[in-house]
Amino acid sequence: MSTKSTLPSKDRGVGDTLARIFTRTGIKKVVEAVAGENCGCEERQEKLNKIFPYEISTTTDTVGVMHEEERSVRDEG
Repeated sequence: MSTKSTLPSKDRGVGDTLARIFTRTGIKKVVEAVAGENCGCEERQEKLNKIFPYEISTTTDTVGVMHEEERSVRDEG
């Protein structure tokens, strides 16, 4: 059984996905109108990408899931 990611390949993490959704739904324009052009959206987007990156697991075909053994290898390195 093959699973296919529906995420655009350009999304590096949750921050990119949320930014795309907020832009397409018009939420970004509303926030900029209320908070101004420098609302901190880009910084928040980068932080979310670092905290919740999209990684393809080597032990499963699930996108975004990192198993315990992969976490320990990554944290040791």
